[in-house]
Amino acid sequence: MKKEIYPEINRYLTSLEEPSFRGIHKSVLEKYRVGVGKEKFRNDSDQLSWFDSVYFPLYAPKSKKQREKEAALGGNASDIERAEINTSDYEMVKMKVRAIGKENKHRQKFMPSGSELR
Repeated sequence: MKKEIYPEINRYLTSLEEPSFRGIHKSVLEKYRVGVGKEKFRNDSDQLSWFDSVYFPLYAPKSKKQREKEAALGGNASDIERAEINTSDYEMVKMKVRAIGKENKHRQKFMPSGSELR
């Protein structure tokens, strides 16, 4: 997002110009470390092709420390949402990759593959 390497994908995510565009504020995408790029998926002819894609990182706590911190807040979701989260307490364990556009909703995968999160 920050390097503006794929301006057309960034525009799809942040613009309100067209009804199919997402209109997500750039600061939100950066906060959650959403990435953009190109990924190979099977096309309608069952051939591998490159598609403009969005990368959604999935995080897990590095240690028990963060769970204890949340418990100290009372475990109330609204308290946890207000708490400032230190991203150094988390590590990326998976990434969801999805091709952009309504017509490409079925083109998605998790990396690394498999369904178990640590």
